[in-house]
Amino acid sequence: MRKPNCIICGGVDGVKMLLDVRQFGLIQLCSRCRKKLEEFGWKFVEAKRKPRYIDRSKLSWKQPIKRKDRGMR
Repeated sequence: MRKPNCIICGGVDGVKMLLDVRQFGLIQLCSRCRKKLEEFGWKFVEAKRKPRYIDRSKLSWKQPIKRKDRGMR
């Protein structure tokens, strides 16, 4: 069984399921990423849910961008 991982960096140290106060959405973060986001003004409340492993390769920002015209940028 795989350990729960952070959605941002993929780390497994101190991963918790948190509720983003502004967005009212759940996010799974490690302690390092949580501290960094709290420095930028994000606010979190601990959720009662248990964190789980997330396959980060299927996330939208990890997918390569497919373009029809490879020659132009």
